[in-house]
Amino acid sequence: MNYIILTLDFLISGISMSLAYLFRFDFVIPSEYKPVLFKWILIFSFIQLVIFYFLKVHLRILRYTSLFDLFAILKAIFLTVCISSFMVLIVMGSESYPRSTILLYGLLNFLF
Repeated sequence: MNYIILTLDFLISGISMSLAYLFRFDFVIPSEYKPVLFKWILIFSFIQLVIFYFLKVHLRILRYTSLFDLFAILKAIFLTVCISSFMVLIVMGSESYPRSTILLYGLLNFLF
């Protein structure tokens, strides 16, 4: 059951990143950003999967969710966004990646 939840978290992360790009570019992603999306979608999803696993977020979903669990999920998403942002900054620099998509990704991830 834990693997199913982790797989769903991985997929939701990818969907959140795709939607973030779609919202950022008014549902028409420019051709120069498509390779960037496909490259980073797996990296962001993997980072989130690792963080969720080590913070045991997937175990919190199986039981009754409380306000403390909501804060734990929010903390995990915030940590994912921070680490992913740092990796994007190191690898791509600050000019060649649409930074607003990172914020949208975190927000959409929390909503899903």
